[in-house]
Amino acid sequence: MSVTVDTSANFEDFDIDSFDPASFDAPVKTSAPESAELQRKIEAEVIELQKLWGQDPTQCGRVQGDILRGCTRLEDLLQKLPIETRDSSVELREAHNYMAACLIALDDMPAPVQKPTTPPAPTTMTTMTTTRKPTTVAEAISNEFHVTDVEKDGNCCIRAALEVAGIPVTPAVLHQVRGDTVALMKSEMYKEIDEQWDIVCSGKALLVSSLVGDISTPAKAKETVDAYCENMARNGTWFGHQELMFLPRATGVNFQVVDPAKTGLKDGKLVHDKEHMYFGGAKGSALGYLLHNGNHYLALNSKAAAAPAA
Repeated sequence: MSVTVDTSANFEDFDIDSFDPASFDAPVKTSAPESAELQRKIEAEVIELQKLWGQDPTQCGRVQGDILRGCTRLEDLLQKLPIETRDSSVELREAHNYMAACLIALDDMPAPVQKPTTPPAPTTMTTMTTTRKPTTVAEAISNEFHVTDVEKDGNCCIRAALEVAGIPVTPAVLHQVRGDTVALMKSEMYKEIDEQWDIVCSGKALLVSSLVGDISTPAKAKETVDAYCENMARNGTWFGHQELMFLPRATGVNFQVVDPAKTGLKDGKLVHDKEHMYFGGAKGSALGYLLHNGNHYLALNSKAAAAPAA
């Protein structure tokens, strides 16, 4: 399958503070015939979302609802595409990011001012109300969490983790947490090399095997680890799965990474991917949530935890 990439579309620099949903292009292009109809529908949904944003949803609850339903339909279409098509297309990932950006903007938007109405007369019967359960992962995330974006400066993983942990983000704190995380990781990498060299060479060591490859001696493997950790210690170097394994010990908080592509849904509730649950924080600490959106991390704060007690 060949995919045509429109390199003029650059959604990697997305900034929530200047987000203009009505100006995003919908560059869904592919030569895969089995997915062409789905991708035409995806492009149509993005275009329809742009039109809705042009109607000023800050003043109309109906438009806000239409945008949320449009995001739900867009996610359903993206989920129907073959995995290899989604993973190999920059444009499809950008369509997914656009959907997530719309949900973030909706979550931050104040409720529209309602015109005063005459309250109904009291009745002797109690009206029972029901809340519709979310039917998609994106809708469930919006339903369960407040989404807080952070600066895209290569430190987004640390910034989001500190936001969730309730720790003020300052340059000194960023430097300290990054340094502590890398030091912990380097110590464990050295331990694997010193104590499990045979496992490292077999390619099955948890931390080091993928990093050192076919390096023949422990000494040379440590040189590679030193270079890797030196780079990771630099301000602005992006943290990934390996670094997240040690971030709980550096912040005192355990984390669950929520990746919409790997998170399930059951009875309207999110079913989290345990492979991306990271422990090591202080004993008894609550589980914090990070949203992994492409190459960017955002903070998730539970709406239930923030709600006042009845």
